[in-house]
Amino acid sequence: FMSFTLGRDLGIVMAKGVLLGVLGCVTILPSLILVLDKPLQRTRHKSLIPDMGGFAKGVCKIFPVFLVIFALLVAPAYISYDKTNDEVYYDMGQCLPEDMEYVIANKKLSEEFDIASTHMLLVNADLPDSDVRSMIDELEQVPGVKYVLGMESVVGPMIPMEVLPDSVRSMLESDQWELLLINSEYKVASDDVDAQIDSLNAILKKYDEGGMLIGEAPCMKDMIETTDHDFKVVNAISIAAIFIIITLVEGSFSLPFVLIAVIELAIFINLGLPHVLGQSLPFIAPICISTIQLGATVDYAILMTTRYKAERLNGEDKKKAVMTALRTSAPSIIVSGMGLFAATFGVALYSNIDIVGSMCMLMARGAIISVLLVLLVLVGVYGFMNKPVEAEPSYAEVRELFESEQVSAFTVTDTTLRMKLREPIDGKTELKKDLFSVTLFYDDLGELIEQQKADGIIEDYDFTADHSINYVAMFAPYILAVLGIFAIWYFLSVRSAGGGGGDRMAKFGTASFKTGGDNKRPTTFSDVAGADEEKEELQEIVDFLKAPGKFIDLGARIPKGVLLVGPPGTGKTLLARAVAGE
Repeated sequence: FMSFTLGRDLGIVMAKGVLLGVLGCVTILPSLILVLDKPLQRTRHKSLIPDMGGFAKGVCKIFPVFLVIFALLVAPAYISYDKTNDEVYYDMGQCLPEDMEYVIANKKLSEEFDIASTHMLLVNADLPDSDVRSMIDELEQVPGVKYVLGMESVVGPMIPMEVLPDSVRSMLESDQWELLLINSEYKVASDDVDAQIDSLNAILKKYDEGGMLIGEAPCMKDMIETTDHDFKVVNAISIAAIFIIITLVEGSFSLPFVLIAVIELAIFINLGLPHVLGQSLPFIAPICISTIQLGATVDYAILMTTRYKAERLNGEDKKKAVMTALRTSAPSIIVSGMGLFAATFGVALYSNIDIVGSMCMLMARGAIISVLLVLLVLVGVYGFMNKPVEAEPSYAEVRELFESEQVSAFTVTDTTLRMKLREPIDGKTELKKDLFSVTLFYDDLGELIEQQKADGIIEDYDFTADHSINYVAMFAPYILAVLGIFAIWYFLSVRSAGGGGGDRMAKFGTASFKTGGDNKRPTTFSDVAGADEEKEELQEIVDFLKAPGKFIDLGARIPKGVLLVGPPGTGKTLLARAVAGE
């Protein structure tokens, strides 16, 4: 969903990593556990995480405090998060170590020559010299422009262009374009340089509608506009995708609002802290961190919610269900969060490249914040609001109700199971569940139902099992799921290889434009005036390149290259073009 290929490549790599991780966890990991069962049993030790019963009891006792903290944090966290997005930097030079030659050179250029960026203008070569000079005069009046360098500004109006040799004119002119260089005292990706570019473009279009303003600063301005739109779209899509997944898995439309609200607050706090601490982030950090933190930590909330729902369907009251869910889920959540923290915090401390260090620090800090909010705030939400987690029970929960002897009677109409409960759950004495297959339900629980009916546990039931199993309907979802995974894998591989990955990352920041005139007559030695000795020596090179066989037979070797030495304007470039033309 991103037109900015850096973000798209990152997304593709992370998506493939998730797919590989899921496949490994459900295939290779169980196999390894079975194979290595004995060594695993021999090396078992006491859990380093203490029993969380006391912690769960204490949190549940004061859960209103955490709800108040949640409400108080929302506004300042979002405001700080919004400010952080406005304070990001786009100049990748800022994220490099201070002792790099590139950074040192740019610093000297700015300090000693007051030049921070250079723009290039391509104007029509047929534009009259008088118009070019007028345009240069206007360009030099734009705030922040140090000077404009072009053929007209170098030569001046007193010297006719026709008297200049081709070797001089070819430096700044081609058959279709003339190049002008603009030195600016404004930094790349600053508000001042953006306003300057708008002014320069307005002057350029007044004289030449087809003219182009290029360079690092104009490229960065286009990138800012592109990524700003991309980030808004991706953020909305990631939240919507998580919302749909939770809705489908948990069978509730309101539950995703609760879970996403808690994780989004964690994201707001995490990304709002750089503004509070006076730090500036690279532009790619907020969108990457928000999507990673949302996807990586929302499962903490899902884990505890699933256990809470199971306890409620098992007949536990609200408070006890919350305590049990927190006590049993907390160790897994803490281990998962600390794993993400440990994997990123060390890199954040070690790396001296800001874009790497800052993103790893945000991920490490985000893991801790998400764990704290899920363990403290989500419990308070469950303690205060019970309705959002009410949903149709899963089949596993239905099975648990029968096995725990909670069902006193039930009926099955078509594929709808309606159960009457011995003890109310959340004030409800009846629950319903849409079954995938009545036959599978009967095969799974028929024996238990008959036994409970004979023992008087189930007072009454009414259903007829259809023993004709539709195997196509049974296995079609699994086949489609496998095909879907392979389709996604193939799509990501193709995109990575040719659609946006591969070596495109290495080409970021480069422009592949042609200055025209590719089909014109090639330059030859006849176009070079003088330099007879040089042409004679270069002719031998041309003869060698045309027919290397006869030279190789005589023992000659192809040269590594030819070095043309001389002051500017003596025809080195023209001679090189002539060799290529010959």
